Amino acid sequence: DEEGWLVRGEFPETCKPDESVWMVEDDPAGEHGVVVISLDKGSRHTWWDSVVCGDPEVDTTLVDSTCKIDEYDAETQGTIRKIMFDQKQKALGMPTSEELETQALLQRAKLAPGSPFLEAQNPN
Repeated sequence: DEEGWLVRGEFPETCKPDESVWMVEDDPAGEHGVVVISLDKGSRHTWWDSVVCGDPEVDTTLVDSTCKIDEYDAETQGTIRKIMFDQKQKALGMPTSEELETQALLQRAKLAPGSPFLEAQNPN
């Protein structure tokens, strides 16, 4: 930007600052150094849609991973599948897995004994 920032904004997920590093590497042509930033993400097996919130997004479904999904442990496979499901749901304008969980929780709360919503549905 006009102030000289290369990256400015909020990260889409948390990072581990004590595990993240930066360094300046020599340019092979000897003209300019290259700043290399390595961020250790809080959730290591998720892909970010952008470097910072508001930047152009990348379709992470097109990212060529070095591992097939079934080569990851069960927890990581679940995380990858959840991300893929949520991206597909968003593209279709449908609720994400978190939104579906919230809807189910609200429905259970409505039907729970003593719920004020239950009384509103069945006035005595």
